[in-house]
Amino acid sequence: PPAGGPPSPGAAGAPPPMAVTGACPLCRERVELNVGRAGGPVRCPSCSGEVLVQLGDIFFEKGTIDRCVLCAETHLYRQKDFNQRLGCAILAAGSLVGLVLSAFYGILILWGVLAVAALLDFVLYRLVPEVIICYRCQAHYRHLADNPDIGPFDLQLADAIQGRMGGGFTPPDAP
Repeated sequence: PPAGGPPSPGAAGAPPPMAVTGACPLCRERVELNVGRAGGPVRCPSCSGEVLVQLGDIFFEKGTIDRCVLCAETHLYRQKDFNQRLGCAILAAGSLVGLVLSAFYGILILWGVLAVAALLDFVLYRLVPEVIICYRCQAHYRHLADNPDIGPFDLQLADAIQGRMGGGFTPPDAP
């Protein structure tokens, strides 16, 4: 890497390798690839093929990406790496507990339990890091520095990319 880039993978205090979860370009199976800080070939755990990962200059300069390393798409978005099912489960459990307790202690306890559940959900959401996602292949990138040029999900852009691809693309399930 150029001078001033991220430390090498073996260096003390080095960041973890970039984790890419997406469809292998060779076998199309959904896999997680741990890409070293230098890039290069990575072995697919499903088909054992070598996937060439070419990291751009921005990776070595700022520790982030500006294009998908699996499909070369330049349109990316970011979102919290928060399990939405967990968030809904916390609120559902809070609702159930609140309803049961409100039968014994009155309706005010329901609002208190719901407030605690919502606060717990909010704190967990604030603590989780962001993930960068490719609009085209839905690859998820973790352990990267923030890239302010990558915005949140844009439905209009997603529809345009789907149209450009013929509308026949079905993204793999999210992790």
